[in-house]
Amino acid sequence: MSNHEYPGHAIPKPVIIGSYFTLLFLAAVMIGLSRLDVARFGIDWMDLHALKTCIIMSVALVMGIIVSMFLMGLRYENKLLNMTIFFSNFVFLFIFVLFTWVDTSFRGEVDPSFKEKINFTSPVKDEEPAAVQEGAAGAVIAAPAAEAKPAAAPASAAPAK
Repeated sequence: MSNHEYPGHAIPKPVIIGSYFTLLFLAAVMIGLSRLDVARFGIDWMDLHALKTCIIMSVALVMGIIVSMFLMGLRYENKLLNMTIFFSNFVFLFIFVLFTWVDTSFRGEVDPSFKEKINFTSPVKDEEPAAVQEGAAGAVIAAPAAEAKPAAAPASAAPAK
């Protein structure tokens, strides 16, 4: 058998198996945290839902780092290439946020004919609760919030006997 050097690298099997079980464990942690009922703790001086969300997102970040470093092989690549790609992501993120901010902040100043600002109310949700009625098959149907009122009978019409 010839001893040829192939370009690249082969990730050792223990690293792949260790990454797999670590990702399974972290996925179980995320599922356990998502099912945790933080309302039963009775802590009202801190928003536990936001804390739970931050912890779950941090676990997801760690999982992404494990996948990119070990399974994608970025741990074994050139550090300059990794840093260039990493920081260029933030440059593009800054550009996208900048264009969005400029678009929403300076509407009407660049084009004077455009006077409307963005309406931040939801087009889907009603402001007032809709009346709920039961349908023919027992299904609950939400009636529209603003129903048309029936037209009033003309004043000159005499009531029927």
